[in-house]
Amino acid sequence: MKQPLRNPLALTALVLVFVALLLPVSAYLGYRRNLGNLDQMLYSKGSALLETVLHEAENALIADREILDVLGARLADNCRYVLLLQRKGDLDQARLGALAREADLARLDLYSPRGLLSLSSHPQQAPQKIPGDFNQAEREEGYTPAFLTRRAEDENGGYSREYFAVLVFSLDSTACVACLDSERLAQLRRRFGIGLILEDISAIQGVGYAVLQDTLGIIAASYQVAALGSIQGDPFFPIPSGETRGRYMNFNGEEVYELASSFQFGGENYGYLRVGLTTDEIRSIAARDRRRFIQGVLILAVLLIVVGALYLAGRRQLRLELEHSRIKGFSQSVLEGMTEAVIVVDEQKRIVLINHACENLCGCSHGHSEPESLDSLSGELDEAVARLEQESLAASETEIQRPDGTLLPLLISISGIEVAGKRYTTIILSDLTDRKQAERLALRNEKYKTMAEVSAGMAHEIRNPLNSIGMNVQRLKLEFSPEAASRSEYEDFIDTIRSEVARLNGIVEQFLKLARFPEPKMESFRLDRLVRDTLDFIRPELAGRGIKLVADLAGMPESLFDPGQIRQVVTNLVTNAAEAMGDSGALTVEGAPDGGDYRIVFSDTGPGIPAGERERIFEPFFSTKRGGMGLGLAIAARILSEHGGTVRVQSAQGRGAEFVVSIPVKTE
Repeated sequence: MKQPLRNPLALTALVLVFVALLLPVSAYLGYRRNLGNLDQMLYSKGSALLETVLHEAENALIADREILDVLGARLADNCRYVLLLQRKGDLDQARLGALAREADLARLDLYSPRGLLSLSSHPQQAPQKIPGDFNQAEREEGYTPAFLTRRAEDENGGYSREYFAVLVFSLDSTACVACLDSERLAQLRRRFGIGLILEDISAIQGVGYAVLQDTLGIIAASYQVAALGSIQGDPFFPIPSGETRGRYMNFNGEEVYELASSFQFGGENYGYLRVGLTTDEIRSIAARDRRRFIQGVLILAVLLIVVGALYLAGRRQLRLELEHSRIKGFSQSVLEGMTEAVIVVDEQKRIVLINHACENLCGCSHGHSEPESLDSLSGELDEAVARLEQESLAASETEIQRPDGTLLPLLISISGIEVAGKRYTTIILSDLTDRKQAERLALRNEKYKTMAEVSAGMAHEIRNPLNSIGMNVQRLKLEFSPEAASRSEYEDFIDTIRSEVARLNGIVEQFLKLARFPEPKMESFRLDRLVRDTLDFIRPELAGRGIKLVADLAGMPESLFDPGQIRQVVTNLVTNAAEAMGDSGALTVEGAPDGGDYRIVFSDTGPGIPAGERERIFEPFFSTKRGGMGLGLAIAARILSEHGGTVRVQSAQGRGAEFVVSIPVKTE
């Protein structure tokens, strides 16, 4: 089955498109996968940092409380010592100031049981009454600590600075207040508190900031944080205890990944710890993946352009191949439809092209897988072509012998062509069999006509003397009576003369029949039935001579012909075959439709016909049989010619003869 033509570059184009699609798709998938991995990495890193900060913050709170306890106990000891000196009466302002300086205190104040200032190391700064902040503070063991973080608004003055103070009462309700500057406390807290932890965390590479913040504002933060949005109204908050959340946000104009978690200690909520991680690494990786994706898209675009070009080139090539296939198919159809044999040979006489008609003409095979030489095809043909080339002739008639031994008349035409710098010779062989046969028929008809005219004249000239001889012989027999002794011899002589005259009259009648050949009287009849009836009529005679008759006639519709003349053709051919076989043999008659003709083949097992006699057996008065007149086959050929049919003989000496009759099938 012939395969359909396909675009030769389609597969290449599809592969390129597939590869081109893989590049951006793989880059995009890698980009998305890396983003997911980086998000997870940032979340894991931030969660670990938060856990560290929470743990350190808890430790810092514990340390802060311990610092306050230690400072409160030291300040309470200073107050007890002052109260002890006051009871001994060994205390004045100078001594009190010296004690404050030695203890590195901001101020030491002594109040009467009525709560009024009685003595102070810094009387200008001391409040005249015990500060009310102590009333709200929780009392420790033997002392009350408090942060004095506001300005006193009474008429006795107030604080110009913030302090951490401790209040201690003696047994007589005398009170002593020791004040430590809050800046000193802040320094201690910074050295050991949450602020230091946040600073240390923010110093880690990749950390943008760290903040402890509640709903009121920032409690502690790393140095990078000047301001941060309030958590009030932020949908990211509140965050349940024990949960960590992450999100991307903008900090100081840059994108950060923030993680936040609630900070609770000792049942008290201190706010939310927020850690911002820089996204430089993510941006770098994302930029790299984006570049890969863009490169993939660019490669895809380039490949699509290449594929488009390949597709258009493939389409053009496909159109060319289709056109070439169409032209080749058309040329091949024309070549195969030619009745002439066409052979193309190269300069070495190797066959490069041959058509189907050569098989019928020369008996060669069609479609060689390997080139054959012209000499191996036919030596006679090779010699004829060489002769034409030597004599610079374009055409010539010749005869070549077929593998079956028959001679084939041919018209050989040659022409040279040049393709891609190579020289080829085109050989066209035309079968001259039909033309030769037509020429023979025309010559035969001309002979018939000439001989008919001559025969008519001769028959007229011969018939009159023969009639006169016959009449005189009759008179001799009736009017003359020889002696009794010679009467018998006389009558035999007279009978012989009459017999020869009758035979000559028969010959004259045949001449006249050939000369005055009647036109066929066309009737509608089945040709196969007529042939079968004629054979059945002759069969007993053939059987008596030891000849077996076999008939195989295919049926056919009725057609127009002269039944009497066609019956005479069959009779003449059967009689001729029987006389050739003698007293034994077999005659096979086969009939079948053949295109627009009905073909009848008469095959005998006789001695065959020599090659030199085959061309003459249909000529009038040519006979190889002793006593034969040579008119039977001539009359048969004349009848068939009048019907538009033909008769030809195929024979090889010693292998019988085969007469092939073709009669046109006419219905009107």
